[in-house]
Formats: sequence, structure tokens, C-alpha cells
Amino acid sequence: MAENRESKRHEYVVGDLVRYVEYFYYPGIPTASDRRIVNGDVGIVIGTVHTMYGNELYDVYWLKGNVRNFTAALNLKLAYLEEET
Repeated sequence: MAENRESKRHEYVVGDLVRYVEYFYYPGIPTASDRRIVNGDVGIVIGTVHTMYGNELYDVYWLKGNVRNFTAALNLKLAYLEEET
């Protein structure tokens, strides 16, 4: 399974623990659609949304902000390391 997820770098599954990562940043202008979500925040993936343009958004519950938000894959990174077996 790790091989499959490694080849598809930005693919997450429900239950993954992720953190928010700024990928295009101008000082003072957040890339998050909700100001309660900041760089480094940790959340749990609760769903996947496929847009009509072929993009994937993830429905993420952000723990610190206590908010649920659709987040682009480019703004997510796993918050843990997977051990290969």
C-alpha cells in the first residue's frame, strides 16, 4: 500500500492525519480560505471531493481552529511518517 501512496503523492484517505502547508505565500496574505487555519495546523481528512476540473479537494477537520474546510492537496502533507514493512 505504501508503494501505491508514494506514487500518487497527493492522495490522502479518510482518517489521515495531515498538516496545513502554505505553498504560495505573500507576507501577510494567507492561502487558506479560512483565517483560523494557519501554516502547521493539524487536521483529519474526513472526505474527498473531485471537482469538475479534475482537481481533488479534501474535506478536513482542523483541530486547532475547530473548523471543517475543503483544502487543496497542495496545502496538505502527512503529519506522520509511514513505516515500510
